Amino acid sequence: VLKDMHRFVEAELSHKKAIEYKIDYAEAYRNLGEVQKLLGKAEESLSNFKYAYELKPDLDYLLGSLINQKMNLCEWDDLTKNIFNLKERINSVFIAKFLFDFFAMIEHYQFLFRSLLLKSNIG
Repeated sequence: VLKDMHRFVEAELSHKKAIEYKIDYAEAYRNLGEVQKLLGKAEESLSNFKYAYELKPDLDYLLGSLINQKMNLCEWDDLTKNIFNLKERINSVFIAKFLFDFFAMIEHYQFLFRSLLLKSNIG
């Protein structure tokens, strides 16, 4: 809320306070990084994005924040690996959706086939 009100210094303090209460709160580290990016604290921001991603590597948006900040800072050391990880996640979502659609289509055709069989047995 404070960030949305452009009260970035207060927002930064608020996120730091949240982290004091819950040291493994990945989203708070990410939010802190976002505010620090707006405050021009690029290195601190990157550090918080990295830590958030270490805490919860399964949250794709954390990887996106990390990649974005690395590109902003022209840090290319492991950027390729991170982009590959993101690509793999996108591919796995695409594959899961494809399989879901494929099996739904098979189920639909099985229904049609059973209907046709039923009609041919009745007539």
